[in-house]
Amino acid sequence: MLCAVLKQWHPIMGVDFHIPWPPGSPSPSPSPVPYKTCTTMFGIGVKASPATTHLQQGFGWTMQVPTDVGPMIPHVGAPSVTLPIDMAFSASKSYFGPASTESQGQRIGAAVLQTVNMNLDCGIPAPTPTGVVIAFVSVYTNMSLADIMFGLNAMAIDWCVQTVLNALGNGIGNMAGRLLGRLGPQVMSRAAAKQLLRSRGGIPGNMINQAARDFARSQREAYSRMLARDVPAHLGNAVNAVTGFFGGGPMGADGGDVGLWTPGGAAGDAAQGYLNGPGPADHGGSGGGGGQTGNF
Repeated sequence: MLCAVLKQWHPIMGVDFHIPWPPGSPSPSPSPVPYKTCTTMFGIGVKASPATTHLQQGFGWTMQVPTDVGPMIPHVGAPSVTLPIDMAFSASKSYFGPASTESQGQRIGAAVLQTVNMNLDCGIPAPTPTGVVIAFVSVYTNMSLADIMFGLNAMAIDWCVQTVLNALGNGIGNMAGRLLGRLGPQVMSRAAAKQLLRSRGGIPGNMINQAARDFARSQREAYSRMLARDVPAHLGNAVNAVTGFFGGGPMGADGGDVGLWTPGGAAGDAAQGYLNGPGPADHGGSGGGGGQTGNF
């Protein structure tokens, strides 16, 4: 099947699902909502994988696969105070390309639906295949059924790994939030009582002590209600971002981009390597290539 070669200027549109935190609200929404996204395959140049020595018609780098648009994808949707975090760790990843054609030692990217490609987009609780690349180009390559299955297999692996990592990050954040939600009210109420006792002046101690106890009790109840509701939500989002960066993963920006070893990245690479074999050249049969790898 003839498929358009992917270039760094090709537009990507999609829908990501994130849990918004409306400004002024004490807690985030209970479920994800859609955000419209739009950018190019190159993004801001942090994660994308172009073959910079291979130009098409004098302009446009050929994209290699897999390639991830990476961070700072614009999101349009419900107002949310956590949207900067969602954008900072955004992703839209392409997986399809012919095994018979390489560019700078790696498979070139191609649109699986001839002039349209399906991308895996970031999201909570799981990434979704809701990204669409519009491949306006006059250069085409051949992809076989084996190439398409290879791309679908790689996408499925990344979906599984990233979904597990999302669940772990949110779980750690919620556990920490619940713990602080229990300890916080006691610490805060004791601090408030001590502050009141320091300012008792010439009032009899027993009256102040009773006032301090009443005040501490009311503060404990108020803080209990607030912290039990707000802290888990705050930490769930923040801890998920931190663990995602240092734990790594197949999608979005993480420590692997700056040379750090990450367990999530290693797990994703191991899964891809085990199920997909030693390399794309072994998949063969693409566009009459018969397993021979050419250059683009």
